[in-house]
Amino acid sequence: MKYLFLYTELADYTIQCFKYHLNHNPEDEIHVVSYEVNGEAPFVFEEIEHLHKYKRKECDLDDLWQIIEVNKPALIFCSGWIDKQYLATIRLARHKTPCFLIVDNPWLGTLKQRLLSPFGKYYFGKLFKGAWVPGNAQKEFMQNIGFKPENIFQGFYSTDVNSYTEKFLENREEKRKDFPKVFVCAARYIPQKGLETLWQAFAKLDHPERELWMFGQGVDFDQRMKHPKIKHFGFVQPKELLSKIKDMGVFVLPSMLEPWGMVVHEFTAAGFPLLLSDKVFSGARFLQEGKNGFTFRPGSIAEIKRQLKKITQMSAEELSTMSDKSSEIAKEHSAEAWSTTLRQILHTFVK
Repeated sequence: MKYLFLYTELADYTIQCFKYHLNHNPEDEIHVVSYEVNGEAPFVFEEIEHLHKYKRKECDLDDLWQIIEVNKPALIFCSGWIDKQYLATIRLARHKTPCFLIVDNPWLGTLKQRLLSPFGKYYFGKLFKGAWVPGNAQKEFMQNIGFKPENIFQGFYSTDVNSYTEKFLENREEKRKDFPKVFVCAARYIPQKGLETLWQAFAKLDHPERELWMFGQGVDFDQRMKHPKIKHFGFVQPKELLSKIKDMGVFVLPSMLEPWGMVVHEFTAAGFPLLLSDKVFSGARFLQEGKNGFTFRPGSIAEIKRQLKKITQMSAEELSTMSDKSSEIAKEHSAEAWSTTLRQILHTFVK
């Protein structure tokens, strides 16, 4: 069976889902058209058999249609509604091939979203059979623009959690004896991520044995806080980040608004206690308050500091119990589940 994804920016976690599906369904092919890799997150992707990649900048409408005509995919998935040529391709293909919308925008009830609702019910209902979204907040958005609940599938953002789980198990006993005194944050250096508030909160913590490790880059990288206990590593490839896991303790993400936040899934799978802004929407799936982490209001230096301090007052055993809970939660959401959902959509809509 062949599938076509009209995508925006690919990330390593999506590639891992493609890889898992193709390894376990070797008769299948996945074709993906995508934008250039974001310079702020320059992933280097491995080559995978039966995964065919096309550069969006080299494809006009005729090229996109040719990909469909030649390969005859059973299903087509379109990432959002920003790319007009993607939508034009869907208009051409929808009569013969079931098409699905991929969206990570959560329902926020904004004026813009409420105005989109009646238009979406008319427009998107004609183009798409359904939607594939990350979680509940995105499902609510899709319902509000007219998709039936039974045609909305969750779990689009996922990854192969095995490598993260392996690292968790490898370091579990050592961390239980002496839990690392390192907070870690992996995010782009842009205002939306709220990194300045984290840096300021950490600087006020007054625990000289603690460190904050930062991974990522972006337009605000040159404005990063210089502090003897804050280390800025820049962007690193996932495998390099995995190699440092044994030395890191608690994951923090202070985003002002994070439509999903796949990095939360990855660190949860690696067995990290979590400190998340309550505007990180993947927290609804991966953080259970008090069991594997805590939330705080974004932008509040005082609240972030309070939660950082709470972590410093916990024992290695308490933090290790949180780690175990994170690993347990992450196992429910995997590349295997992603592949199962893809086949479910196929069997539901392709007779």
